Amino acid sequence: MKGLTLKSLLTAGFGILVVALVVVGGFAMKSEINMRDDITDLGEVRLPSTVAYLSLNSERLRISAQTLEVMTLQTLSAESRSTLSSVMEQKQASWRRVDESMRAISGQPRSSEALERKYRQLQDAITAWRQAYAEMDLTVKELRDATDSFAFSDAMSRYVKLYQAVLPVSRTVGDLLNEMAEYQATNATTAVADAAASANRSVMISGLLMGI
Repeated sequence: MKGLTLKSLLTAGFGILVVALVVVGGFAMKSEINMRDDITDLGEVRLPSTVAYLSLNSERLRISAQTLEVMTLQTLSAESRSTLSSVMEQKQASWRRVDESMRAISGQPRSSEALERKYRQLQDAITAWRQAYAEMDLTVKELRDATDSFAFSDAMSRYVKLYQAVLPVSRTVGDLLNEMAEYQATNATTAVADAAASANRSVMISGLLMGI
């Protein structure tokens, strides 16, 4: 140490400082990239997927309400025809929103094989649900266009049976949507926690290195 000149000591000290700054900068950059990826995943995947699942489930419940409204009609009349026409229009709008939600969901990446399998299950359940309701929607048209009370009563009897058959299918869709929304919400919470932890580590290590 005695043989070292002041210039050598300053040069060595400056070199150590540069190395420390490079380490701090590299760690900060890595932390920033991780946080950016977490935030991007949260904003572009997790939250939109959660909203789409919840919107789809909300539409499922709206369709169920429309279905029950039809079953409240007891007799064939001008008023009941008007109600049925309104329900048919509402149902068409609901199916369009269902299609929009499914397109939003299908376009999102799935981060695991388990989530992909769950998505395939949802697709199959949605297909079965739509097929079951397709016949019900045709029966609504029959009810509206019935020419007499006998035809109306016959169509309503078939409609009630179709509703009883579609009910468990609809519940399955609801259960799957709730599971997937909960999964995405849990992952979103984890992503936020990971980003916060990464930021805290970056600040702590930067502080330690700068204090050397």
